[in-house]
Amino acid sequence: MQNKTREFTPIQGQEIIQTELGLFEFAHLSFQEYLAAAQIKELQQENILFENFQDPWWAETIRLYIAQSDATHLIQKAIENPTIYTLSLALDCEEQSLKVDLATRQQLDTMLEQGLESPDPKIATLAAEVKLWRRINNLLAIDEDLEIDTIYITRAEYQLFVDQWLNSEEHFPSGTAKQPITQVSWYNAMRFCAWLSAKALSLTQAHSTDTTVFYYRLPTLTETENYCAREDANLGCWTLRDSDSQDKGIRVVKTKIPPSVFEFDVITVNSQGQEIKRQRSAAPYETENLGNNIALAMVYIPGGTFMMGSPKNEQDSSNSERPQHQVTVPPFFMGKYPVTQGQWKAIASRTDLKVKIDLEPNPSRFKRDDRPVERVNWDEAVEFCQRLTKLTEKNYQLASEAQWEYACRGGTNTPFHFGATITKALANYNAQQTTSVGQFPPNTFGLYDIHGNVWEWCADDWHKDYQGAPTDGSAWIDKKKQKGSDSVVRGGSWLDYPNYCRSAIRNYYSRRDYRDYALGFRVVCVFERSNFLG
Repeated sequence: MQNKTREFTPIQGQEIIQTELGLFEFAHLSFQEYLAAAQIKELQQENILFENFQDPWWAETIRLYIAQSDATHLIQKAIENPTIYTLSLALDCEEQSLKVDLATRQQLDTMLEQGLESPDPKIATLAAEVKLWRRINNLLAIDEDLEIDTIYITRAEYQLFVDQWLNSEEHFPSGTAKQPITQVSWYNAMRFCAWLSAKALSLTQAHSTDTTVFYYRLPTLTETENYCAREDANLGCWTLRDSDSQDKGIRVVKTKIPPSVFEFDVITVNSQGQEIKRQRSAAPYETENLGNNIALAMVYIPGGTFMMGSPKNEQDSSNSERPQHQVTVPPFFMGKYPVTQGQWKAIASRTDLKVKIDLEPNPSRFKRDDRPVERVNWDEAVEFCQRLTKLTEKNYQLASEAQWEYACRGGTNTPFHFGATITKALANYNAQQTTSVGQFPPNTFGLYDIHGNVWEWCADDWHKDYQGAPTDGSAWIDKKKQKGSDSVVRGGSWLDYPNYCRSAIRNYYSRRDYRDYALGFRVVCVFERSNFLG
């Protein structure tokens, strides 16, 4: 076959027009890139690559070019204009190039490898982001839709998550940037994956022509056994269904299937109710299918220790909220929202699940399936939990006071999880009626409507204060009390003033057989997460 005249026209910011007339008009893109790289080398037009070094479309042409050339000048270009993308490409050039000047190699190494330990946060962050970007683009393929990491997440990479989502002052010890991150809870390992999904999406949109959306999650136990880590063989790895508390590292799996983690913004306000901080966060969750396309979202609440009750100097507090005392709460799942009318109806109509009493399917005053159910008494709320237990074979119940307050506070010690006060933009209180769930911002754990909307029944008997209260997170039940005795409701409602919506508020006006259009409830589930998530 006779070769015909070759034409090459680089168009900055657009696609390369590279054809060998009559032969390659329909050549595959990668072949076009190869021809482009060869032609650039032949015509000594390296300046074209300099001009387009930050354009992701040119990346493969650059890699093909440096495989047969000296990459020194291109790497210098990246060092002069450092971004996550240019430095990542520079590392590719260093690894794949025919030749790189030694001084340039050392300069790149100083910027990226030694930069991980830099006291300058901008340098350290850039170095860690480059390392993370290269990691997620070099995972081990399991199949066309699934890739797994065979190297543990480092302290430097995890620090990005700490800085951007945990907003913590903690920092890894000097000299340990490249070591695997350990002493991380399963809960934060799950949240790291959610952060990584969001981070990777933003990086891909900025530095890649690939529009495919990927998610990151922890691996399954089978995946870790089939694809072992290439380092630290004695270090365990957090998996989706873990249920122990051993010290483990983090590996990730890249997938097209969204994981059971949802993202949200956490808002903090000052004493005037003005927003002073908005932070992105995430929480693991799972859903129960209640039938008829009705689902119940349950959010994982990590165990922890907190100070329960209010100090004497908290405005509008009472002696019923004291003495403040330390309580340790084991992990549990809690309803993302108060039980809605749609969820109530799905269970109340199931007479085949009846345990003790009948349930009215439509008891609420303010009718709408996505609003919280109200006008249910304590016994009816318990019947709902028992029916749900029967349906799912999991232990559903009302929250103990300790579980409720721990979950409400979400790690805060202020009157409200938002801060010192609340506003009409943050919760439904002092209003005309209930609102649909999920309209107001959640707390750190991802729980919605926990201030206001409806009071929420707890499992505990009423006690006038916390003298002698349990410290293990369990409900405080007095076996000597008679049926129909007072029980506790928490959180305030749509018809209350803000002071009745505080995290520490305890209301005892409700006998267990009492119904009111401000009374609802939220469920918790206590069991090993290995039986739920994954």
